[in-house]
Amino acid sequence: MDRSEPRPSHRRRRGVVRASITVGLMVAVTACSGDDDLGSTPSNPDTAVAGTSVAGPVPAAVVNGCRLESGTDCTGADLTGSDLTGADIRGVVLRDADLTGAVLAGATLVDVDLTGATLDGVDLSGASLTDVIISDASGAEVDLSGAAISFLIATDALLAGADLSDATVDRSSLGGLGLSGATLTGARFTTVNLAGADLSRVDATGAEFDDVDLTDAVTSGATGLPG
Repeated sequence: MDRSEPRPSHRRRRGVVRASITVGLMVAVTACSGDDDLGSTPSNPDTAVAGTSVAGPVPAAVVNGCRLESGTDCTGADLTGSDLTGADIRGVVLRDADLTGAVLAGATLVDVDLTGATLDGVDLSGASLTDVIISDASGAEVDLSGAAISFLIATDALLAGADLSDATVDRSSLGGLGLSGATLTGARFTTVNLAGADLSRVDATGAEFDDVDLTDAVTSGATGLPG
């Protein structure tokens, strides 16, 4: 080898190596950043990719054009057979609506007006009802077992054969309510007006009644009612 030929500078070679490493790192970081952008959730829920989770309020249920959200008037709505298990329904007007066979097990109903509604076979087991109106409503075999009911207004409603076993009913007005043949076993009634109610043939075995008005109530064939 000709010793007069200039040798590459070690310092220069080290600089080239450092430059290559820097470029490689920049490429890697850019690729990772691109992957993050692809996997991130869009800020606009309307553009969210299917399968991604977007935080926010649970959308209101919509049944046959009736949006079950606060302030909605769905008078006369057809909700027959609707599955509203666990639904949260507040401030909705459902006067004269048909809920035949609807399932609202474990649902929460607050400030709901069901005046004159048809409730045949409705499943409200384990539901929470607060400030609900069902005056003049009618329904056979309504399931209210285990329900928590407060401030219910059910004046002159007809709920023959209803199941209220293990339900709690307090501070409610049920004057004239038709509950003939209903099951009230294990239920608890506190500060409830049942004056003039039809309680014939009800089974109230093990039920508790505290501050309950049974004036003029029909109790023929009933068991477990207070003397």
